[in-house]
Amino acid sequence: MTQYIGQHTDNSSTAIHTSNNYSYSNLKMMPSMVSPSNFIGTNDMTSEHTAAGWHLVTTGNVSLDEEIISRAFLKDLNSTQFHILVPSLVLVVVLMVLGIPGNLIALMVYATKMKRSTAAYFIITLAMSDLINCCISLPIEIALISQFWTFDHPVVCKFSRFLTAAMNNTSSFILAAIAYDRFRSICLPLKPRISTLKAKVICIIITLCAVCSAIPMFIGYGTFTYRFQQDEVTIYGKTCLVDDNVVQTNIPFIILIYFFTGHLTVFFILVVLYSCIGYSLTRGSNFLRNEIVLKKGLLQRNNSTYSMTSFIVQFTTPSRNMSLESDMNNYCKTNIKLNRSMSTLSSHEMSLTRRHGGAAFRTKRMTCMLFLVTSVFEISFIPYLVIVSIRQYDPGFEAGLNNAGKMAFNFFLRFYLINSAVNPVIYCFYNQNFRHGVKRLYRSISNRVYREDMV
Repeated sequence: MTQYIGQHTDNSSTAIHTSNNYSYSNLKMMPSMVSPSNFIGTNDMTSEHTAAGWHLVTTGNVSLDEEIISRAFLKDLNSTQFHILVPSLVLVVVLMVLGIPGNLIALMVYATKMKRSTAAYFIITLAMSDLINCCISLPIEIALISQFWTFDHPVVCKFSRFLTAAMNNTSSFILAAIAYDRFRSICLPLKPRISTLKAKVICIIITLCAVCSAIPMFIGYGTFTYRFQQDEVTIYGKTCLVDDNVVQTNIPFIILIYFFTGHLTVFFILVVLYSCIGYSLTRGSNFLRNEIVLKKGLLQRNNSTYSMTSFIVQFTTPSRNMSLESDMNNYCKTNIKLNRSMSTLSSHEMSLTRRHGGAAFRTKRMTCMLFLVTSVFEISFIPYLVIVSIRQYDPGFEAGLNNAGKMAFNFFLRFYLINSAVNPVIYCFYNQNFRHGVKRLYRSISNRVYREDMV
């Protein structure tokens, strides 16, 4: 599970209470100097909505000069914040450009061009969740970055944060299911495998549980209001963050603990399962022995050479009363039959050994690929969890950073988004069957386009 509380740039889930007054002549310098002032709830202000999406509050009627100052203030504030978020914007755009076609290809290949195994159904579900994130969550994140201080769309904010949490939780749960499937296959080979029907049911249950686990995001997220004081004018910036209605309650902290605990629990399960898998794979002999048992004795080699030789010699060796010529003829025949039988036996055993070794190699390679996918998913969340923990402990941490520090702070705050786009790259470089499936998909599409052109 993942948590997303407090994804903003300059402050924690509660605004820093300061008061700033600047003259209009210093307006160009203001965005880099200003800090938010006094959080405002929904019941303690009078407001006038403007087309720019901000609120202007005064004690009397709004004058044209005050409106100009407010518009210029928010425009410069957005501009300065945009420059800080440029690395984050580049990250999100690159992930969207790679993730949409990559996950779409992965989904089509595993659904149409590869064997429908248990792992395939899990990977299909993983690709679907990543594709949804790339198509919906990332574009909304781009819109937020481009107009950070005037993003007053509470419904869009709630939905995007809920969807991001639901899809990332789906990926997290699916990776746990994959680890369990690998554990059963390698560490408990005598137990029955998970059938494809059960895999479908597991994917549906996981998706439903992930969606339900993300419901708190509807409660915690929404429009968050900042107040800036400019001479006699009070300006309100709005962004997608902790909702105004819950920011002064314990709900944000409870949601933070809820998602943080869930993520650590899944992480612990993954560590235990893959530790057991790694131990079994490194030993190797247990895995080989269990596979031999499952072959129903085809590779039982105990005394096999001796038994075959004895059988041939017993029925082909001449009796003592035979003549010398008969002895020589039978001896030659015995050697010929023995050599042929040993050659056939060796060839058969070598063939089985090659097939067995190939299956073991494919199992190990698939396990390593899925372990790499899981590792990337977990590692991508480490910077995010560290930043959120620091910000929870020290709400003013980011405000004390320089521009380079703020760029890095916001970049790694969104670093977890890479798991939505990197999986197809791992499949391509680590799975030969996937590469062959991509080629078959390309040929089928090309042939279809060619036939349509001919018609």
